[in-house]
Parts: sequence; C-alpha cells; structure tokens
Amino acid sequence: MPSPERAPLPGAMRIAPAATAPEGARVYRDEILVEDTVWRGEVVVEGSVMVSPQTTLTVEPGAVVRFRRTSAGVGAGPRLLVQGRFVVRGSAESPARFTSVFPESRPGDWEGIVLLGSQKKNELEHARIEGAAIGVDAVYSTVYLRDVGFHNCGTGGRFQDGVVSVSGGEALGGDAGMEFMDSEADVRDASIARNRVGLTVRDSSLNLEGATVTDNATVGLSVAGGRIRLERNLFVGNGTGLVLEGCEGSVARGRIAGNREAGMVLTRSRVKVVANEIVDNAGAGLRVDDGRGAAWGNVFENNGRYDLYNAGSEVFRAMANWWGESASGPIGKKVFGAAEAGRGGVLLTPALSVKPLLPTLNYIAK
Repeated sequence: MPSPERAPLPGAMRIAPAATAPEGARVYRDEILVEDTVWRGEVVVEGSVMVSPQTTLTVEPGAVVRFRRTSAGVGAGPRLLVQGRFVVRGSAESPARFTSVFPESRPGDWEGIVLLGSQKKNELEHARIEGAAIGVDAVYSTVYLRDVGFHNCGTGGRFQDGVVSVSGGEALGGDAGMEFMDSEADVRDASIARNRVGLTVRDSSLNLEGATVTDNATVGLSVAGGRIRLERNLFVGNGTGLVLEGCEGSVARGRIAGNREAGMVLTRSRVKVVANEIVDNAGAGLRVDDGRGAAWGNVFENNGRYDLYNAGSEVFRAMANWWGESASGPIGKKVFGAAEAGRGGVLLTPALSVKPLLPTLNYIAK
C-alpha cells in the first residue's frame, strides 16, 4: 500500500529577506565547488551548492552554515548536493551547525544535505542539523554519522541503497526520525524521540543497538522486509513500540514498555524474541499473526487485556517465559490463543517460575 501523501512542511512557504544574512558571512549562490574547500565561521547558502565528484568539502568545528530560501514551494529551497566527499569535523565543545537564516527554524526552511552517488568516506561528526526537509538524504552513498543531531526536520535522515553507520546523536521532533530503504545500516546509542514515526526500515539490513526510541506518536520502529538485529534497546511511550512485517532476525535484551497501543507486532516474520521486558503496554504486549517467530526468556507483565495475542491460525511458541507475579489462575489467562478452539494456539508450558534477571536493562536505562 502506498504511503499517504504528506502535507507540505511549514517552512516551505516562507522566504527569508536578504537582511537575514549575517554580516561578514561568506555567501554562496548556485555554485559548483570544483576544488577542495573548507568552510569555517559563518556561511550562507542561497539556491544550491554542489560538491563535484573529485572535490572534498570540509566543515570545521564551530562553523554555522545557514540556508536562505529565496523561492517558496516544496523542493524549491536551498540545498547542499554532494557527489564528491563531505567531511564535518565538529567537536563536543564546538559542534558544526546547519540551519536556516531564521532565528527559529521550521521543518522545510531548506531542503537538506543530499549525498548522491558518493561512495567515498563521508563523515559527519558532532553536527546539529535544524529545520531541513530532510536533514541528510543519502542515495547510493556511504556515510558515517557520529553524534549528529537532527532537530525539527521533516525527516532527520533518509538512506537509500547505501551503507550508513550512526553512533550516538538524536533525531527529535520531526515527521520521521530516520528512514532506511534497501540499505545496510548500523545504528548504535542513538535517541529517536517525539517524532510522528521514529524509524522506518524497508528491505534493509539493520543492526540497532543501545538505542532509546521514545514518545513517537504512531510507532517507534516499523520494518517491512529485510534482516534485523535489535539488541539492548528501549521502546517506551510510543504509539506502538515495534511493527515487524516480512522480516527475519532477533529482538533481544530490550525493554518494550508503556506504549499506548501494542508493545510489539509480528507479521510474517521469522523473528526470535528473547530476554526482553515487555510490560505496561496499553494494548497487547506482543501480537502475532502466525507461527513463524518464537518467544522465550522474556518478562510479560501488566500489559492491556492480553500479554500475548495470536490473531492468526498457526501455533505460536512462547514457552519458557515469565508471566508476572500478580497473575492469578491459569498461565494462559492473558494469552489469546492459549485455549481458543479452532484458532491458532499458543504453546506456553513449561513457563518460568522465577522472574529472570535481565541486567542489561540497567545499562541501557542510564
């Protein structure tokens, strides 16, 4: 099913007056960089700046790159297009900043940083990207992000047919935190919060480790196809924590808690769900539509009407889990499919009689 068309971003229609360019700033207007270039101090971009295939653009610590929109409309804003190499050398004390010329940025004030067919070692370190339609849009490119923050962008990062490594940083307050399509992605210790959708993954390989995915309005992580490895992540306070469809891999040693709908949804997925804390979700803790996955060594407790809900016709295996101190009566009381004639069953026994110790939760909660 095609995704619904998104409404134009609020910044797409506001044009910045010329006076908003800081005094003394270097101004680029529709230029092509053909020699290695270093940006430092204040830089203003109007229209498009293109980094040609044999050229490296380096941005120094503390540099502020401001994008000034001169034409209203979706796709008509200023952008940085990189076909060569892009290196951002910010520091923790002096991060590089990419923003609009307005005092307060809005999503869509500028188009973003586009990496197009750049297989070179593009590196962004200690950078803050604000108010872009898409903060970093990497297509057929290789990019490494370390402590990069996407703030108030339409989409923080979009990665298609490439290789991406993300270490630390955050994607906050956008329509989508990060999107991965037909890519190889390694994401560690990132914070994805307060977006409409946290992370979306399509036909990609994703390693997600030590991430905090919280308070995203509709879903924390949505995967359609591909292979996943999710380790030691927090999915807390989202609409639904995780939706995994048509993929394979594992979800292990994480905390899936306090989501407003289901904690996790598995559909046509060969996924191992192992040693997670799945608690306090308003809907089902775990909803499955078939028996391709399995769950063991998990803690299920205080979810909505059901800790586990099998909506399909196949048997789902959920032995060797712990179902809560307060559970009364049969173990399957809060498991739909445990005793439903003519429906897909859930195999529950033997169950754990002692709550398993999940020490990694103390580590990722810091």
